[in-house]
This record gives sequence, structure tokens and C-alpha cells, in this order.
Amino acid sequence: MPITPRYHLSQSNTHLEIEVNIPHVRVSTSSLELVIVDGTDLHFHAPPTYLLKLILPGRVLDEEAVENSLPGGSVGIAFSEEQTEKSLGNGSSNRSG
Repeated sequence: MPITPRYHLSQSNTHLEIEVNIPHVRVSTSSLELVIVDGTDLHFHAPPTYLLKLILPGRVLDEEAVENSLPGGSVGIAFSEEQTEKSLGNGSSNRSG
């Protein structure tokens, strides 16, 4: 049974960044699976243990996703958000899980 990893999500007007903590797994972006469904559902899998499913706060452009290995067994994922009239407001937000 997969484990849901700890994560931190931060958002600006144009970008969404997620840091996923996956300790005890060799972090290599080539072994990670990242799928975006309909621009809003994120499925992140770090075999064999971790699975994270999120409904994102806005639509993202998955073809522009950037994955980085971070120190301490973490992976950073950055997306450009799809710009709509609603998403053009000011401010930013942060979430953690």
C-alpha cells in the first residue's frame, strides 16, 4: 500500500511549486512518475513506496513542468499556471500536507 508523502505547495500569479519529501528513496527524476490529468489533477509516484494525488488550485501547463532533485530526499516540481481572467488577481498562497 503506497504512503502519501509530506509536501509543501506554494503559488504565485503565474507559477505553482510543489516540494515533495520522499525520504528513504533514491531521488532520481528519471525514476519518478508525474502525471497531470485535465490540467488540475496531479499524480506523483516515487516507486515503490510513495504516491501523492492532489487536485491543484488552478490549471497548469504540464508540458512546462520542471522536476529537480533537492537535498534531504526531496523533489521540487514547478509549473506555469494557465492564465485566465480569474487567475489574474494579486497575491500568493502556501499549503503543506
